[in-house]
Amino acid sequence: MLTFIRAIWFAFLLVASPQAAAQMTPPDDPLEAVHPQWRDFQPQYRPGRCPFGDAFDHDIVSCGSVLVPEDRRDPASSLIRIEVMRVKPTEDAPAGNAIVRLEGGPGGPGLSALRATYYSGEQGEWMRALGELIFFDQRGVGASERQFCRGLPQFYQFGAIASRDGARRVVERTNECLEEARREGIAIAAYDNWQNALDVRDLRKALGFKQWNLYGISYGTKLGQAVMMVDAPSIRAAVLDSVVPTGQADTRVGITGENLEQALGVVADACKADVSCNAAYPDLAERFWAVIEAYGDKPLKLDGVARQSFPTGDVLVDDVTVAQLLFQLLYSRPLYGDLPLLLEALEERNVAALRAYADVGARVFGREYGTGMAQIIACSSEAPYTAERAAELVRRSPRVEPRITMRLPEDCDATGMLGFDPSYRMLESDIPTLVVAGAADPITPVQSSESILPGLANATYVEFPYAGHGGLFSADECGEDILSSFIADPNAAADTSCAKEMEPPKFVTSWRRTDAAYAFAKPIIDGARPPHLLVLVLGLLVGLVAYPLAAIGRWWDRRRRMERPAVRAVRLASWGGFALSTTAVALAGKLAFDWVSNHPLGLPMGLPSGVMWSGILALLGVVAAGYALFKAMKTRSKLPVGTLIGASLSLLLAVGTLALLISIGAGPV
Repeated sequence: MLTFIRAIWFAFLLVASPQAAAQMTPPDDPLEAVHPQWRDFQPQYRPGRCPFGDAFDHDIVSCGSVLVPEDRRDPASSLIRIEVMRVKPTEDAPAGNAIVRLEGGPGGPGLSALRATYYSGEQGEWMRALGELIFFDQRGVGASERQFCRGLPQFYQFGAIASRDGARRVVERTNECLEEARREGIAIAAYDNWQNALDVRDLRKALGFKQWNLYGISYGTKLGQAVMMVDAPSIRAAVLDSVVPTGQADTRVGITGENLEQALGVVADACKADVSCNAAYPDLAERFWAVIEAYGDKPLKLDGVARQSFPTGDVLVDDVTVAQLLFQLLYSRPLYGDLPLLLEALEERNVAALRAYADVGARVFGREYGTGMAQIIACSSEAPYTAERAAELVRRSPRVEPRITMRLPEDCDATGMLGFDPSYRMLESDIPTLVVAGAADPITPVQSSESILPGLANATYVEFPYAGHGGLFSADECGEDILSSFIADPNAAADTSCAKEMEPPKFVTSWRRTDAAYAFAKPIIDGARPPHLLVLVLGLLVGLVAYPLAAIGRWWDRRRRMERPAVRAVRLASWGGFALSTTAVALAGKLAFDWVSNHPLGLPMGLPSGVMWSGILALLGVVAAGYALFKAMKTRSKLPVGTLIGASLSLLLAVGTLALLISIGAGPV
């Protein structure tokens, strides 16, 4: 009902009030809205200390800030600080070339110690070879000013209540803090896409670049398009990865049932093309829709989850939570092959696994995340969420849409009728532009990237068939090669053929089901050091030194006297038991490491099937060491004391190894 009333009111404003209609229509030139007071503003770059730790190469990474007008419409506007991080190029990079990263979100921070460490190290050299890298925290985000509505909780972080109740509480809290910011004198309407784009222009001026390259991902593509409007002559080339258009178009951007169905359909089709996956999960998508409905009928309450993610320690898993979780997982290509693991955890209502996924997978936004800025951009540069729009989305996806959309009519109450910002228009440009899309992207589907192509006279479009959000970086070397060649020569015909050769996901269809492995690993991940594990590892390390030395000693001693056959048999069996136990531990460790590395959702559900071989080796180690001690006890009167001790220790280590593997579900059966 509220949605209907708001839609009628919005239509009335457009029809009956020319002034309101003018506010909702952006000017022909986005620069016209800048007040004359700020048109000749000359920003300055001030070197400073990075707003994070010092664990990076200071010869490569440096930081500073630039003051910009908070509201360029207001001649009396105050200045706000934008924090910047600069990464020096390699010596062989083209002189004067620079790439500015436009962060997604909206509201995501651009500066971090992790990013500084990555790009100042060997891993980031390939990108520094393209030119100087510029990162910054957008206005209202991270270390930049101003500080308002930062890092508000997600809908599922309010405890054991229905998801939509949580969504309403998010809206209420956001509206409250925006009202507080307004009362404190913060020009909240100025934290829009247009002013953000003008900040990028001012950063370029302050840093002294006549031209540079844009690299935007997700919301950063929307910002990039606005920068191409307000600073076109200074853009050498633009990379727009996972596009959010600046103007109104039926592009399906957002968390909608239709987008989720399309993204999951891409992965399900890949499963059908895989013999083993098709045999085990011929109806992968249908089973997910069924399990989502099941959690709507019968939600599951999880308690004891990580309080840093869920303040109450509880979370209610209902149909909305499951749909949103699936939606988020489809962002990342490395997780596609693990969807059978998630599906079975949901179908079995595996509390241990679901709790583990909640502990690790919940998104926690800290003070650096600009929730307020994100809300203002959503309310000033997107078409209103009307009753008609809601009904159309349900018509397109009747089974999924009602279970995933979290938008509410009151989302924009605190911002009021701001009007569309001046960058709310479809882009028209002849700037060389690389447009990227992932076929399985659930939030900015391929239709979104394709929608801006008619306005780009010099565009190269590349679509990755099995990629999600942020296609270039999820495409590994192929993405790096395409990006590097495009930045090196934006006007050359780009070779994007490797995109078509992207391999489909490698699906997990069989594994050793156990929750003991995650229960064992979780305390270690959290920093605990189990005493029994330390003793076993110490014993194996001592054995790795002692047994080779003993073998050398025996060989040296045999040159002086003959060793009795019984003694030799004890020693060989003892050494064999130790070797088998050590190999079992090494194999289990290697398999577990590969399992976790290649299947991030794997450990809570179990271990790879091949882990049974480590259990078999450990069992053989016990048999060999047991035989050594048995033989030693029969001939103990003729046996050197050291050999008897060695046989005893071998059996202890072998039994300890087998017991450990059995305890984590890696036994021989």
